[in-house]
Amino acid sequence: MKKIALLFIVLCLNLAIKAQITTGDKLHKVKSKTLVDVVCNIDTTVQLINNEIVVRYLLVHNEYGSAKTPETDEESQQIYIAVSTVDDAPDLALYATERMIAPKITSFISKNKTDFLLTYEYGIYNKRKRKTITITPKGCFMSK
Repeated sequence: MKKIALLFIVLCLNLAIKAQITTGDKLHKVKSKTLVDVVCNIDTTVQLINNEIVVRYLLVHNEYGSAKTPETDEESQQIYIAVSTVDDAPDLALYATERMIAPKITSFISKNKTDFLLTYEYGIYNKRKRKTITITPKGCFMSK
């Protein structure tokens, strides 16, 4: 009787394990408009990793005419910053800048064991501004 019960339990566990395996042979359409807009308009993506966090930045184009400059179809862009801790159950966060004209990443470096610095400039050619974002496991902070 014990052997039959043990065999039954093993078969049930085996079926439960097989039911959890996915084959990757199905495809579905992503319905989140925001996610579709971001992914379809990625221009650049860069990743840096240290012992504490993984940081990715994505430079994303917005729709034509979004820069709102007269008589042009110039588009604005945004920088998205994805932060993930290096862990079995990572903390995930996503940050986005406001829309800006012609951003250019000037540096993306590791500041120390846990922090990164992302520096960029933006704006029209004769009035460009420079900003630096400090990226830590606790969040992203814009320098003043």
